[in-house]
Amino acid sequence: MEKRRIILMHLDEVCLKGGNRRLFEKMLIRNAGEALGSKYEKIELLGGRIAVTLPHDVTDILLRRFSTFPGIAYVAPAISVPPEIDAIKNGAIALMDASGGQTFRVTAKRADKGFPITSQELNCELGALIVDKLGKRVKLENPDVELFVDVCDKEAFLYTGKISGTGGLPVGSSGRVIASLSGGIDSPVAAFMMMKRGCKVVFAHAKGSIAGSSAPTVRGKLEGIVRVLAKVQLSSKLYIVPFENIQAQIIACVPSTHRMILYRRAMMKVMNHIARIEKARGIITGDSVGQVASQTLENLGCIYAASELPVFAPLIGMNKTETVAIARSIGTYKYSIIPSPDCCSFMISKHPETKARLRDVERMEEQIPISDLVEKAVAEADILNIDPDWLE
Repeated sequence: MEKRRIILMHLDEVCLKGGNRRLFEKMLIRNAGEALGSKYEKIELLGGRIAVTLPHDVTDILLRRFSTFPGIAYVAPAISVPPEIDAIKNGAIALMDASGGQTFRVTAKRADKGFPITSQELNCELGALIVDKLGKRVKLENPDVELFVDVCDKEAFLYTGKISGTGGLPVGSSGRVIASLSGGIDSPVAAFMMMKRGCKVVFAHAKGSIAGSSAPTVRGKLEGIVRVLAKVQLSSKLYIVPFENIQAQIIACVPSTHRMILYRRAMMKVMNHIARIEKARGIITGDSVGQVASQTLENLGCIYAASELPVFAPLIGMNKTETVAIARSIGTYKYSIIPSPDCCSFMISKHPETKARLRDVERMEEQIPISDLVEKAVAEADILNIDPDWLE
């Protein structure tokens, strides 16, 4: 049997695009090429699918790599045959003979409507042939093996298994955003959700030494989180911003009830400053309404008012159980739960304000040279460029 040297990727929402569909397809092809480097023979766009031909057999590692790409509905290791009935039949017999199992079904689709028979007719012909030649039994629900046949204008692809992809839109198609990264569970999930919508995410972390948050464990878990998410967007940048001076000023000038709000407003200003450097168009947070005191509607209004750019909170209506489930599925959870000092927990009051008023908050902020502090903090930030670890 011909070796499976083709990774077949079915496009997700890109297929619904109109006149700008080609732009999205080019981005997916570019991302696929970047993920492989020079280790492929060709990448083709064929009828709503991207076919990557390799110089070797498809591996599970490569399939997992492409399944993380936003914009992909599913990936499959496939063989290619000419789009002719006899060639498809020969390929189907070879593939099913090697697949094992006693029951099967055939699912054929024609991207090329000029193919001489319909998808259902092809299903029937291939099913009858497999029963006759291999003695397998048809079972439409929960078969041992499902044979997929995609007929395109230049090639037909056959495969017996597929892996679900991330879906959504290709990274880069929606622009660049800055995501606050605390090191907890929520912010990595929020970043991932925006990557699925086509955003390239730059990360920013506030490092405070007052509570020991400059400890190596914090940096290690941050790098681990970003390295996992780099699999989704191929590469990532992380700003680690020193916040000691900002923290000290807030503690000195602001009542404990409002410190967390002022702290988060300062971080919002830092992310806006970084956004100007990175030419980003929005800010991402891991907020969920009512989860903690700073996330009441009134307090979020005060915090988001500090941003010149739109603020997006993908988790705003989700509960913690839902967020944890996503964190586990994308691989960030194991890093997020590593114990480490929290740079802002010591700023939380026993009785924090939950219904802050913007005019009061802004009046408190006037006591702090916030613009100068933000500019200095960003100028002194450590900037890390982090690539994915595909073997993890």
